Amino acid sequence: MRPAMRFCATLWIATGACALRATRRGAIDFAKNSAAAAATAGVAVAAPRRAAAAVAGAIVSDEVAVTFQEASVGLQLEAIGFAKATLGSMPSFRVAVVGARPGSEAAKAGVESDWVVVAVDGENVEKATLQDIAAKLQQAPRPTTVVFRDPSRFAQALEAGSGARGAATTILPPSGPYTTAQTLVVERLNSPVVCGRGAERGDLLEIRYEGRLAADGRLFDGSAITFAGGNQVAGRGGDSTVYFVLGQQPLGQFPAAWDPALGGACVGEVRRVSVPPVLGFGDKGAPKRNVPPYAMLDYTLQLVSINSNAQPR
Repeated sequence: MRPAMRFCATLWIATGACALRATRRGAIDFAKNSAAAAATAGVAVAAPRRAAAAVAGAIVSDEVAVTFQEASVGLQLEAIGFAKATLGSMPSFRVAVVGARPGSEAAKAGVESDWVVVAVDGENVEKATLQDIAAKLQQAPRPTTVVFRDPSRFAQALEAGSGARGAATTILPPSGPYTTAQTLVVERLNSPVVCGRGAERGDLLEIRYEGRLAADGRLFDGSAITFAGGNQVAGRGGDSTVYFVLGQQPLGQFPAAWDPALGGACVGEVRRVSVPPVLGFGDKGAPKRNVPPYAMLDYTLQLVSINSNAQPR
């Protein structure tokens, strides 16, 4: 998902003797009346940001856990709206980091702008308001662990040469009709030996694919596929491959999960994409394809060429 709008309300998080001040832009600042506000203690970072791509053979999560020891965290937070993820879906709203005070625990831990707050002290807060999250951060006993989502980790893990087997990101926590977390998982099944340049936004990609129901493996979509038994399944217009421009396709023309799933892919690479219902056919399903409501989908995607070049680069 990409940011669609940014709200003016921000919060500097600190505790103790605090003075609450609202600015004309709607910003809310918490100024701690203590000379020790910038002092730091030990910080435990469960997964350093740049280590994501270095975990050889792992499915890398985009979540980062940071344990804070001090009352004053030193985070500046902002409410952000994200664009619609699927056709007919509503925009979603999250609270993200827009700054960390120099010398604060957050700065020492390497917390960066655009990290989204996921959980505080074991409680998911993705649906909470900016003010509620600020209160939880202030009131949580110390030490307390805050889980963030770093949007760059997912893409980094899927870059050529990262060493990671794949990447995972939670699109939506349990919410409304979706009783389980909606998690997108991308896994490399086969990678070429030589690849110095993967697919980038704006590239014209040629792919061969098939789509199956995760529950029973039943085929519901695909380009023309020849199976071992010689049977052929007609896909979109009977073509053996399909073309689309990475990151620039109209909403609904191709599965929404394909854009994030194919970023960084090399010519000849094969990836399996586990698609949650919120990025698939949702609560309606696809009756003409015998896809039931709330179905998990598994796509197998093979990148045939980038910008009409079928040679690995």
